[in-house]
Amino acid sequence: STAIFLALYVVLTRATALFGWVHVMPWPAANGSLLYKSWFGWTENAPFYSALAAAVLVYLQALMVNWLVDEFRLMSDRNWFPGLFYVLVTSILPEFLFISAPLVAATFVPISLRKVFKSYKSMQATPLVFDAALWMSVAALFYPPALMLLLAAYSGIMVMRSFQVREQLVFFTGAFTPLFLAWLWYLWADQGSEFRAIQFGG
Repeated sequence: STAIFLALYVVLTRATALFGWVHVMPWPAANGSLLYKSWFGWTENAPFYSALAAAVLVYLQALMVNWLVDEFRLMSDRNWFPGLFYVLVTSILPEFLFISAPLVAATFVPISLRKVFKSYKSMQATPLVFDAALWMSVAALFYPPALMLLLAAYSGIMVMRSFQVREQLVFFTGAFTPLFLAWLWYLWADQGSEFRAIQFGG
């Protein structure tokens, strides 16, 4: 039942965008990656649907943040404050009032962090290390600067466990895989050079 109140809170904090009371322009598709343009480029000319999609995405992200905090006991008591504060912060940032490349990329950060936390004292950490890097790299497919978050995932794993050389190679393989597969797809579509320019040039 608390999740329902969280949904109402999302609507209330984002009412200015949902009802067109705010004059912030939706995120320009040109500022995202090729993948973001092809999946979410339509939102640039549809402010209401852009705000609605952003509200749904923020709600799902808040649930993931709360799940992450509860699962790994990051707070002394289980409560809904992490998700609540996440919704509040995202409603303050103009880029997150409408669907945007950073907002879409932020969806994959809690997934990656969950893998980082699960690697603590795990006897089978190789798949977790691979997945942690992979999901951060997937975030970068929508918002290229998110590649810098790989440093956070790498540092997090070093804190959680003794990061052996073999596991470090697995981490870099996980980071490389989504980028390589996406490049192959765009190379097939005769956009390989454009993909490289957008993903690494800017």
